[in-house]
Amino acid sequence: MKIVDLSRELYHRTPSYPGHPPVMHGVWKTHEESFAESGNVHGLASMFISMVDHAGTHIDAPRHFGPSGISIDQYPLEKCIVPGICIDLRHIAPRAEITPSDLEAAVAKAGVPVPKGGTVLLCTGHHERTFPRKEY
Repeated sequence: MKIVDLSRELYHRTPSYPGHPPVMHGVWKTHEESFAESGNVHGLASMFISMVDHAGTHIDAPRHFGPSGISIDQYPLEKCIVPGICIDLRHIAPRAEITPSDLEAAVAKAGVPVPKGGTVLLCTGHHERTFPRKEY
């Protein structure tokens, strides 16, 4: 099995879900500042990152959809590494409904079945159309 890392790079002002704050990333303290503040004992550089839960690559834990769902720290990691296929839906207009028949046709065109216990990745072209513009 080939494992594909779907992670996106996080950087200062990485766009997030509309209406949510962007990722904030930067230097908290330089080596020189830390060394001076410690009385010349140690000079540890520190970075910071602040982000909302809907920025960059993420999954929505079941608790996101209701209080009875499990939280992300309880979500089994083995459910994040599963066999999958990617189907091409770029021909469907932005914001248009993707129907069951669209999915079935795309799976048939891919030429491989949906793996049992696996996942289906939908290639809609959203990223190519919008990133890194504000609409993303």
